[in-house]
Amino acid sequence: MKKNILLLCLVFCFVSCQKENKKETSIQTNIKDTSKVLVSEAVVIIDTTFSETNTIEDYCIALDYLKDEYTRKLNETNSSAKSNELYEEYHTIRKKYIYNMSTFNDTLLSNYVNQYSEEQEDYVLNTDYKRITNQLKKVAVEFWYVGEGYTEFRSIPSHYPTMFKGKVSQDYQDFLNLIAIDEKELYSADAGFMVNFDEVGKRVAHWEQYLTKHPNSKLLNEAKALYNNYLTDFIFGLENTQTYEEETGLIYPEYLEVYDDFVKKYPNSKTTKTIREFLKLVEKKTSFDDIHKALNLKYKFYQ
Repeated sequence: MKKNILLLCLVFCFVSCQKENKKETSIQTNIKDTSKVLVSEAVVIIDTTFSETNTIEDYCIALDYLKDEYTRKLNETNSSAKSNELYEEYHTIRKKYIYNMSTFNDTLLSNYVNQYSEEQEDYVLNTDYKRITNQLKKVAVEFWYVGEGYTEFRSIPSHYPTMFKGKVSQDYQDFLNLIAIDEKELYSADAGFMVNFDEVGKRVAHWEQYLTKHPNSKLLNEAKALYNNYLTDFIFGLENTQTYEEETGLIYPEYLEVYDDFVKKYPNSKTTKTIREFLKLVEKKTSFDDIHKALNLKYKFYQ
């Protein structure tokens, strides 16, 4: 692509999007009005509708311009409410760009796992992957292995809280900070935890604290969904890392130890109440389904 790229216009529009049944952050899938950036003299349009003609370089240019444009808008307002709106717009469009970029580069992403060196216990990238990695880094995007041989592109966790620091309201800033903390390491893969079980407890605790601190936040539903999902994992575990045996009514010692520590640290929390009720139900050899019903725990999804 020519270096003398002409950026002529940017019109951002976004509408409500359907939720994907995924535990983690969903992708906007039905944006009808597109956000367009003219990225070259050949009139290559980058928009929120997937196109096979757009390259990684095209998307990087669009992402860079997107950031500059929204940084300018943030600097032009002293209203945290307006900045919150700008975050919502920016996040929606940026996430769609990254999703489309992942869709078009399926082969590149599928082969990323082959760059891993068992000997060095780390990724040892060839020349092409190094070049792309450096290109993506400039727009705060990275390769992210999600387990079972799958890799995707994602925003570097610190991107949003850094960009919107001091601009959005405190509930938004706290939300972005917590998301960044959660996304620093891979949470789960292959139906099992990739983090220590006490880390699951920490996530439950900090989202419960968020809900207590910001009961009227516009992000309340998203925060509740995150709390509920982490709490469900904290109580039942995952398919390959379950917390107890239904038949014997015994909780595995390593999980029971974490529960005990949590209860001591947060004796008056909502989660502690749930843990205590769970322990009683397991001791009575209550069925898995009945425990779910009694505790009213199930996964909730958000966008």
